[in-house]
Amino acid sequence: MSMKKDKVKISTNWSKDTKIIGDVFAEENMNIEGHITGNIHSQGDIIVGATAVITGNVVGREVIVSGVICGDIKASETVTLTSKGKIEGNVQTTGFVVDIGSYFSGNCTILDKENATIPIHQSETPAKNSGKSTPAPATDEEISALVATVTTVET
Repeated sequence: MSMKKDKVKISTNWSKDTKIIGDVFAEENMNIEGHITGNIHSQGDIIVGATAVITGNVVGREVIVSGVICGDIKASETVTLTSKGKIEGNVQTTGFVVDIGSYFSGNCTILDKENATIPIHQSETPAKNSGKSTPAPATDEEISALVATVTTVET
């Protein structure tokens, strides 16, 4: 893995008590510990912490998943699924690291560097240009069921 959480300058932090419904756009690195129902698009790195639950697509430079993502991921560099992480969706990236104990259900496409650029987010706003809508908010029961399936491994 080319990036570690403790060595990355994080510009945006969302705590585990944060709940966002809607799409998120950022230019810099972000750390997410809360619940987001909507798409996330960053020109920087995205760290999905152990308490995070994201229902929507994620686009970033490098994506580290220790929480839950129900949606597709596109990363111009690496996607890392830690032993505590869960992805239910497709992954497009130049490198995919999957730790033992993690959960992945979907398809993975490994891209060459020329095809792995992050599109400029203004032209990809789902609600305005592609006709895609923000996913319906997950219920507390659905979120609990997803989080319960994430395996915790002590090291």
